[in-house]
Amino acid sequence: MGSGARGCGWGDDVEGRELPPWDVVESLLQDLAAVHGPAAAEAELPRARLLHAEATAAFDARPGARQALRDRLDVMLREQRYAADRRADLTHRLARAHAVGIALPEHQTPARVPVQRRQETS
Repeated sequence: MGSGARGCGWGDDVEGRELPPWDVVESLLQDLAAVHGPAAAEAELPRARLLHAEATAAFDARPGARQALRDRLDVMLREQRYAADRRADLTHRLARAHAVGIALPEHQTPARVPVQRRQETS
């Protein structure tokens, strides 16, 4: 497996320790299309769907699968709350910086937070 998949957090999924979500499979099919053309990816799509459905059924049938899914949901919800709190904190800090006249360069401006540069007076 390349470092790209591991870097995206897909390591356990792609190495077979976890079942990859369908969007990961779709991404791999897009990679296949980029290398071998759209026809190759389209040819593999039905097989990928079937294999993913079968793997999902087997994965969900394991002992403890229900609790593992609940645990994963708890972790994801906790991460989502942390991200929302962090965004709110950063938005607040950005607003304070803007209020005192600190203009951030565009590459440092958080997404979806409108910031206008202050023009210097001569």
